[in-house]
Amino acid sequence: MRTRWHCALAGAILLGGCAEEEAAVSRHPGAFLTKEDAAARSLRVDNVTYALDIALDGEAAEYAGQVRIGFDLAPGAADAPLTVDFAGGTVASVSVNDEQVGDPRYNGFFLVLPAAKLREGANVARIAFSHPYSKDGNGLYRFRDPVDQRDYLYTNFEPYNQNRLFPSFDQPDLKARFSTIATAPADWQVISVVPESEVTEEGDRRRWVFPESPPISTYIYALHAGHYRQWDAMAGEIPLRLFARQSLAGYVVPEHWFPPTQQGFAFFERYFDIPYPFGKYDQVIAPHFNAGAMENLGAVTFSERFLRRGAITRQARRSLASVILHEMAHMWFGNLVTMDWWNGLWLNESFASYMAHLAMLEATEFTDDALNAFRSKVRAYRADERDTTHPIEMPTPTTDDAFANFDAITYSKGAATLNQLRNLVGPDAFREGVSAHLKDRAYDNAAIDDFLGAISAAAGRDLSDWSKEWLHTPGTNSVAVEFECEGGAISDAVVEQGAPDAWPTLRMHRTQLGFYRFGADAEVRTLPIVYAGIYTPVEAARGLPCPDFVFANHGDWDYARATLNPAALDQLGQHLDAFEPLMRSMLWQSAFELVNDSAIAPLAFVDFALAHMGREPKDEVFGQALGLLQSAWSYHRRLGEEEAVVQDAKRLEAHLWGAFEESVAGSDRRLMLFDAYVGTAATGAALSALDNLLASPTGLPDDFELDQDRRWSILRKLAGHGVDVAERLAAETARDPSDQGESSALTVRAARPDPEQQTIHVEQLLDPHQAGLKVAEARSIAGGLFPSNQRELQLAIVPQVFAALQSVSDNVDPSYFGAVTGGLLGTICDAGYLEQLEAAIADSADLHPSLRKRLLDMRFDVRRCLAIGETMGRG
Repeated sequence: MRTRWHCALAGAILLGGCAEEEAAVSRHPGAFLTKEDAAARSLRVDNVTYALDIALDGEAAEYAGQVRIGFDLAPGAADAPLTVDFAGGTVASVSVNDEQVGDPRYNGFFLVLPAAKLREGANVARIAFSHPYSKDGNGLYRFRDPVDQRDYLYTNFEPYNQNRLFPSFDQPDLKARFSTIATAPADWQVISVVPESEVTEEGDRRRWVFPESPPISTYIYALHAGHYRQWDAMAGEIPLRLFARQSLAGYVVPEHWFPPTQQGFAFFERYFDIPYPFGKYDQVIAPHFNAGAMENLGAVTFSERFLRRGAITRQARRSLASVILHEMAHMWFGNLVTMDWWNGLWLNESFASYMAHLAMLEATEFTDDALNAFRSKVRAYRADERDTTHPIEMPTPTTDDAFANFDAITYSKGAATLNQLRNLVGPDAFREGVSAHLKDRAYDNAAIDDFLGAISAAAGRDLSDWSKEWLHTPGTNSVAVEFECEGGAISDAVVEQGAPDAWPTLRMHRTQLGFYRFGADAEVRTLPIVYAGIYTPVEAARGLPCPDFVFANHGDWDYARATLNPAALDQLGQHLDAFEPLMRSMLWQSAFELVNDSAIAPLAFVDFALAHMGREPKDEVFGQALGLLQSAWSYHRRLGEEEAVVQDAKRLEAHLWGAFEESVAGSDRRLMLFDAYVGTAATGAALSALDNLLASPTGLPDDFELDQDRRWSILRKLAGHGVDVAERLAAETARDPSDQGESSALTVRAARPDPEQQTIHVEQLLDPHQAGLKVAEARSIAGGLFPSNQRELQLAIVPQVFAALQSVSDNVDPSYFGAVTGGLLGTICDAGYLEQLEAAIADSADLHPSLRKRLLDMRFDVRRCLAIGETMGRG
C-alpha cells in the first residue's frame, strides 16, 4: 500500500536508526517520487549542477562512477536532512561540504544528506556509486549484438529513471547544468547532450570530456556509448549526426532521416522565432529501445522499429518523419521550457504532436498529413470512451501516476484540443502566443496557466471557460445535423451535441459542416460554425440546396464523434469517390464505428469493405480501410458460427490474394495486401500456400521479394495454427542470426499450441526478473502467445495470471506490464473470463496505476466484444 513514510514507522529499518533528529525524513520510501515530496524539495534547493565521472565497458555487470552535486539551500532550509534519488545501486561513499558521511543512509531508493553537514547557500555533495546495467531499458541499458559481438549503451529516463544512472534530484523543476567525463573502450563512440570538448587516449580506453550543459531537467539528460556507426549532415549551421549499430547500417537510409530533420529546423526556428538553442543535434537509433523515441536534449533516441529490412512504404517514411519532427519540437517546448511537474505531461507531448503535424503540412513532402492526424485522433476517441479516460489536465500525485498517463488522451486528444484552440483564436494569435511563452520562460519551468496566459494575451480573449470545458473534463461529445427541406432547399438546420452519461460536459466547438449532393448536380458546400449546448440553430444553412448527405465535421476541424446512420452505408459506398481523401478516411472510420457500437454485424462491414475499397485511389486511405477490414474480420472470426466462418474465410483469403496479384508491381498497395493476406490466413489451403512460399517463393509475382521480416511473419502464423515448423524454424534461425532473428524465433516458439511450453512462458512473464528476461525478450514472447484460435489454452492459464497480479505489481518494473497483460490476458470474448476480470479489478486497489489501468481497458474491450456478439445473435 502507498502510505507516507514517517521515521517512527520505517526509518529504523530503512535508514539505520531514528535516534538523531536528522534521520526523521518525511518521504515515501518507494520507487516513485510524490508531487508533495518534490514540491517540498524544490522550495529548499536551487542552482543545481552535476559533474559526473563514469567508467563504461562491455563486460562488467555494473558500472561505477562519482558525481559532484552542487546546489544552494534557501534560508532556513539547512536544518533538516535532504534526500538524493538513486534507485537500485550501491553507495560507496558520501561527503558533504568536504566532510565525510561515515555511514551513508541509503534505502535502495534514495540516500540522505544529514542536516548537520548542510548549510544555507552553496553546498557540494560528492557521491561514489555503482549500479548494474539495466535489463528493462530504463536507466543505462547495454546491448551486445549477436551478429558481431559489438556493444551499444544508451540511457532512458522519463519520467523518473535518471536516478538509476547516478544520484540526483530527479524532478523536472530542479533544472541543472550537467558536465560529464566518461571513459570507455577506445573504439567506442560516446554521445551526450553537448558536444565533447576533449577526447584523450588512456591505453586501450579513451576519456571523453563533455563541458557544462545549459540548465535542463534530469529526464532529458543522456549518455550513449558503443560501436555506433555515424552519418553526418548540416541543418543550416546546426551539425547533425545519425547513429545506428554496425550490423544494421545497411538498412539505414540517411535520405529518410536528414531531409525531414533539416526541414523541421527551418520550420521551427521560423515558427517559434527562436534559433535552435542547443548547438548540435544527434539522433541515435538504439537497440531494444522501449518507446518509439525520446527527446533527450540534442541526443534523441529512436527505436530500431523505424529501420525496415525490406521494402519501405511511403506510410512508413511518413511515420518516421512525424516522429522526427515530434521529438524536434520538444527541443523548444519541453526542453527549453519544461513542465514543472508531470501533470503538465499532456501539454509537453500533445504540443509536440501538434507542431509535428503543422511542420509536416508546411515543410515536408507529406502535405497530406491531415490523414495521419485524423488516425491519431481516432486513437484519442478510443481512449476517451473508456472507463480509464481522464481530463487532459489532471492531478498527478506520483511519478507512477505519470507513467500511467502516457496514453492517447495525453498525446492525441491533447493535440486535437490544441487544434481547437488554434481554430478558436486564429493561427496568427496562436503562433504569437506560443513564441511569447517560449521566450518568456526560456531555460525555466512553466505550468498550463503560463501557456494559456500567453495565448490569451496574444488573442485578446479570456480562455478560462474554454480551459474548464476542454482541459478539466473527460469524454468525447457526439455531433449530428438535423435538417428539413422545402422546395428543394434547406428550410431548417440544427446542430445537436451529445455527451455520454458518465461525462456529460457539453463544450463550445468550432467545426465545419459539409453538405453533399450526388449525381448529375453533384457539389460540396461547407459551412464553418461555432456550436455550444445541446442545440445550435444553423441560420446560414437555410436556402442551401437540399443535400443527399450531411457530415458535421467536414475537414476534421472538430474533436467530436460525427455519427453515421447505418442506412446511409449503401449510399456512401456508391459515392465514396465524390469525397476528398480526408473525408473518405473519416467516412471509412465512421462506418467501422457502427461495428463497435453494435449497430451492424462485423461481417456487414467486411462485405462493405470488400465491395468498395478496391476503388480507393489513395494508398493511405486504402491501407486504413484494409486495417479496418481486418479488425472487423477479427470480431467475426472470434464470434461467428464455425462453419460459416470457414466459408467466409475462404472468400476473404481469395479476395485478398487476387487483389495482391492484380496490384501494381512495386507498389505500397502490393505490400499491404500481402501482409493482410498473411494476417488473415486461417484455412488449411491458405496455410499450406504460405508454407510453400517459405520453401520456394515461385508462387509470388516476379517483382515481389519475400524479405526476412515477412518470412518470420509467415512462420509465426503457421506456428500459431499448430503447423509443425521445427525444420522451418531451424532454417530461418540459421538464415537470420541477428537480434531481430532471435526475437522472431522467440515469438514463433511461443506461438505454438504447446501447453507445456506455454506454462514455462507464463512463469517467465510473471517473474521476468527471476527468469532474466529483458523487456524486449518479454515482448517477443508475448507477441506470439495465445493467438485467438488458442482461446481454450489461454483460458486455462488465466486464473494463475490473475492470482499473480499483485506480485507482478509489487516486484516487476512497469515496462513489463504490457507483455504480461497483452501476452497472458487481453481481450478474450468469454463471459467467464469477464467474471474473473471483474473480480481482479475489484481487488486491484493496491496495484500499480498503470497495471490497474490495463485491467480496466481490457474489461471495456471484453464487454464491447461480447456486446458485438449479441448483435450477431450470440448471447
